[in-house]
Amino acid sequence: MSHHKLWLSAACILFLVGCGSNPGTKPEPATIDTPVLTLNDSNDGLIWEDIDGARSYEITVDEETTSVDIPGYLFSTEYGDYEVSVVAVDKDGNKSEAATYSYETRVTRLGNLQFDGTKISWPGSDYFGLETSCDGVSYTPITDNFLPVEKSAVYYFRTINGFRENGHVYFCHIQSRCIIATLGVATPYIIEDGTEVDDATLNEYYRKTKYTSGWEVAASYLTLDYDHEEYVTENGVDFHTWYHGNYYMFEKQIKLDGSYNEFDFTAMASDSVAVTLSFQITHTMIVNGIDLNGVYMKYEISTMPTLFHKYRVSMNDSNWRINYAGSDYKFSEVATLINAAGVKVSSISDMFPFFDVFQFRIKAAYAQGGSAAHAYFDDVQLLNSDLEATDIKEIIPTLTAQPYYAFKGSMCKGGLTFSDETHATMRMSSPFPLDFDCTYEIADEVLTLTCATSGMDFVAKFDSPDGGYTLNLISATGSFGQYLAGVTAETVKCLDDYESYSETGVGYDLDHPVEERSGLRGAYLCDQYVGGSATSPLGGKGWSLMSSDTNYMSLDETSAHTGTKALSLINDGLTNRFMQWGLFDASLKGIRGKTLSIWVKGGEKADMTLRLGIYFVQPVGPSNHAIDAARKQVDFTIPKNSGWKEYTYTLDSNKVYYGVSMLTLGNKAALGDESQCILVDDIYIYNTMSPWAA
Repeated sequence: MSHHKLWLSAACILFLVGCGSNPGTKPEPATIDTPVLTLNDSNDGLIWEDIDGARSYEITVDEETTSVDIPGYLFSTEYGDYEVSVVAVDKDGNKSEAATYSYETRVTRLGNLQFDGTKISWPGSDYFGLETSCDGVSYTPITDNFLPVEKSAVYYFRTINGFRENGHVYFCHIQSRCIIATLGVATPYIIEDGTEVDDATLNEYYRKTKYTSGWEVAASYLTLDYDHEEYVTENGVDFHTWYHGNYYMFEKQIKLDGSYNEFDFTAMASDSVAVTLSFQITHTMIVNGIDLNGVYMKYEISTMPTLFHKYRVSMNDSNWRINYAGSDYKFSEVATLINAAGVKVSSISDMFPFFDVFQFRIKAAYAQGGSAAHAYFDDVQLLNSDLEATDIKEIIPTLTAQPYYAFKGSMCKGGLTFSDETHATMRMSSPFPLDFDCTYEIADEVLTLTCATSGMDFVAKFDSPDGGYTLNLISATGSFGQYLAGVTAETVKCLDDYESYSETGVGYDLDHPVEERSGLRGAYLCDQYVGGSATSPLGGKGWSLMSSDTNYMSLDETSAHTGTKALSLINDGLTNRFMQWGLFDASLKGIRGKTLSIWVKGGEKADMTLRLGIYFVQPVGPSNHAIDAARKQVDFTIPKNSGWKEYTYTLDSNKVYYGVSMLTLGNKAALGDESQCILVDDIYIYNTMSPWAA
């Protein structure tokens, strides 16, 4: 036992001695400081001070370890929750305590931009920071969750990636959106009103081109128009083109500051002139990488009226078209395309501040020799209003010559027909039947009729308290003047009496294009209800143009109410619709009156229903042909084998009417597989004096 103890004692002595001086013994591990993790300057990762003695750093994220020589860790851009562990390692492999950091990565979300007329907001957004710009280049930070809008512009927004200390949330990626915000404008924007001081100044305002194989400089020109002051205020503008079948374009610079809901203009033209009015973007306008240069919106009038009409066109009217990338679209279609480019638009009005050119594109039909053609415009303007109807064409001059006045009075019955701009014929039935060839003029709101026939000469002056609705005799002098005492006259408008057609002609139908229209059929747009997916230019699902191989409309010269011709309409198992073409292309002049009169003769096989529509807007198209705001209609029962009979309908005399449509309603139960024809003649609008009583 004692020997063993001695050995232990010796070993202890040797160990103690060796601890201080034996080079073969292992030293204690070195101490390495633990890193202190903080956010980097760009808030997208972690940084720490370099540790004394550390040669590298082990970074462990979700059990995957990597080694780096330089302090730093970037947050993951993948969506998820992370825990980061950082350990400093020296040259001998000694490691520090682990520094840990937990965070969550989220993908930046910017909610749909919304504009309420005063501010842009973005509900449901989730982002670290936000910047905004009006040009898509220079951005400034924004801290609120809305942006007040002080001017119309494209507003761009983009999120800023970064870190939110509260919750340790890292927002990654940058998301961009933009929206067009347009403010309504209180005062109208006048595009053209004919107030230029002279013709030279007027021509300086317009770039004038003609389209052949492309747009080229043209010799077309403009002059002030002084000849139509009964329709327009002071002067209008006469756009001079030629009957060459080419488009002539008059282009004017505009600068629109906001949105508008209504486009107004007053216009007329020489015969066979078509017009396209367009707003265009001609400057570079790059939105999210897509250049909108060349985009334009247009309103087409296939045949301009030959007497002045006032147009009020809503920006919601379906006749507007947007040309985008060379193709025409309805606004609802192009909105999707433009939205795909990153620009949110909800209406045509949103686009106005970016149009910088207005264009009158005028095309006259081809005529041998290419004589001059004219289109007259005045009061072309944009405005914001309480417009209800989508399209209203109405201008009531103070006094103008109507096609026909029916006279009444204590001494006479008769009528007054105006044949051209200076000549008229007056018929009197008392004291004995006479026709007077007259000249006439209108000056200072007075109509003067002059007859120079020896022994029947007179000068009669009339005024009109209601803008040509009625005529009151002011004075009558001359040999025949005494017989005009007590005479008054009321307007009578012949909508159609079928005497002017020389042939049944060719319709715009399934077998012929619109350019081939002629005669009676060419004066009406005719379609029928066949169901299914058929379409018609007038709109309405299931309606289709008629076919030329059916006798749906023809001139009848064997039986007429007056004159030598009547209209024959088919009546079969289908509903057939016959609309005056002038309602479709807006070429009819409006008239006011109290009574609509139509003469009808029944078919040979069955009673039938004739539905008569009278329209107080034009053009009539898919957007308005079937709504009460465009027409009033009435059903007349036409007995089998009935003779000529007048059917009348009371009108609202405050409205201006343009034309009619007629439907022969299907009565398959009565006709079976057969068909019949009814005859129509003498469709008139009059006041209290029927033309058939004169």
